[in-house]
Amino acid sequence: MKKILLKVLIFLVIVCTIGSVIYLIMHLTGIDTIDGLQEFCNKYKGYSYTIIICLQVIQVVFIPISNQIITIPAIAVLGMFHAFICSFIGIEIGTVILYFIGRYGGGKFLQWLLGDKEKAEKVKSLINSRRLFYPVGMLIAIIPDDLLTTLAGVAKMNFWYILIVSAIT
Repeated sequence: MKKILLKVLIFLVIVCTIGSVIYLIMHLTGIDTIDGLQEFCNKYKGYSYTIIICLQVIQVVFIPISNQIITIPAIAVLGMFHAFICSFIGIEIGTVILYFIGRYGGGKFLQWLLGDKEKAEKVKSLINSRRLFYPVGMLIAIIPDDLLTTLAGVAKMNFWYILIVSAIT
């Protein structure tokens, strides 16, 4: 039990470090407030859509918090429709990245985290045997969407199924 707790702690420290570095970069570039984001997007007007999409991808892949952190300021900067489109594209790209991270590296990570290959296989088969696991999990928001998508990749669930469910939910 102590080994698993230590591994979870190491993982959380890594995630927090990555998140802090990203926030520091955003703070240093002045895009850590709505006004700063608006000024940054006005300065680089032609790239504002790309900036919002990239911020959404970074948030989905590296910072396990709600996407509203980017979406709400994006609405203030781009307007509702354009912010929705940019956020949707960024979130879907992030979902694809997380799925493939889970699919090609998540099994080893899960095995490392649980400390046992047999336990990791049981978790994979449990997730894969429950077709409703992913859509229900996305809707009830008990487990972060990012983690669900990575676990779906670990379980090697059908990519198109994950992509469609993610787009709908």
